[in-house]
Amino acid sequence: MSKRCLDFAKEPTGIYGLAIPTGGGKTLASLRFALEHTRIHEKERIIYVTPFTTIIEQNAQVVRDILKEDRYILEHHSNILQEEIVDQKNKQNQGGLEERREREEVSMKDNWEAPIIFTTMVQFLDVIYSRGTRNPRRFHQLYHAVIIFDEVQSLPVHCTYLFNEAINYLKNFAQTTSILCTATQPALNNLDKKLQKDKDILEKSELQKIEAAFERVEIIDKTTQSAWNIKDTVSLIEEILQERNNLLVILNTKKAVLELYQLLAEQSSEEIELYHLSTAMCPAHRKQILKEINVKLNAKNQQRKLVCITTQLIEAGIDISFEAVIRSSAGLDSIAQAAGRCNRNGEQPNKQPVYIIRLEKN
Repeated sequence: MSKRCLDFAKEPTGIYGLAIPTGGGKTLASLRFALEHTRIHEKERIIYVTPFTTIIEQNAQVVRDILKEDRYILEHHSNILQEEIVDQKNKQNQGGLEERREREEVSMKDNWEAPIIFTTMVQFLDVIYSRGTRNPRRFHQLYHAVIIFDEVQSLPVHCTYLFNEAINYLKNFAQTTSILCTATQPALNNLDKKLQKDKDILEKSELQKIEAAFERVEIIDKTTQSAWNIKDTVSLIEEILQERNNLLVILNTKKAVLELYQLLAEQSSEEIELYHLSTAMCPAHRKQILKEINVKLNAKNQQRKLVCITTQLIEAGIDISFEAVIRSSAGLDSIAQAAGRCNRNGEQPNKQPVYIIRLEKN
């Protein structure tokens, strides 16, 4: 896949799709294309756009580890924005050395001057469509660039028209190449304002071979049974843990996640390490918990059973792998993304189970 992306980089400016199964290495493959495409066609910069800040921090660190040069990489998202703080200090006329340094750093972020930029879809669309002057001042940096859109299936439906218009314009008038990366490509061509997509980097025959090689899970459909309550879900968790060392449970609402976590915490023994994740937590807290979970999952001798109960925030782009997954019923794209958190790196030679359940009041 990586070699195919490298060879494809000679293609002219356009809009291309990169559909790779979850865990297939699309981050590095897309960056390999972007670097070679930039070299061949003398593009100005690479912009990596993701739906969630957790993916930015994870992928930016991967690139830093490869390039060994932090100054070439800029992260611009809500977790590190300082504009409001600096503006407040300016109003208070605090003009010390520290404040001036902060203003210089904010100026660099405002203008997107780095060769490689990691940002969110919100920031990207704000550059084009938001009012005022702060965000549009970055607009010229979108010209003659390569833009990688990771997990593009997470784009909200009400934003698809704006998204199509934006990257069609960048292709036709700004000589900018866009790459749409996802394991579950959205049907952006079905809108009235169609996406002017040129072609996919991987041909259908190639993709079928890759998908066959990445058959690492078995989907077990339990939605044909009557609706499950929280106690039924706890029973399934206990049954799975008799054979597995760790388990991921993904539910559709924060309320359901909290109810299941609390009930399991009351009933489970000290042999189980229990984690809870949702967007109700601040980003720094979620990042800390994900890091702790990853460390324990990757430990050679896992001392205790581990269960993580979470909303769908863990589905898109998070590099984490469990021995089994329970997913509350959702769209096919969500189920495919949830399956990508099970046996992600092929740790187990056999297919591992992904259970689909229908929860009451889902």
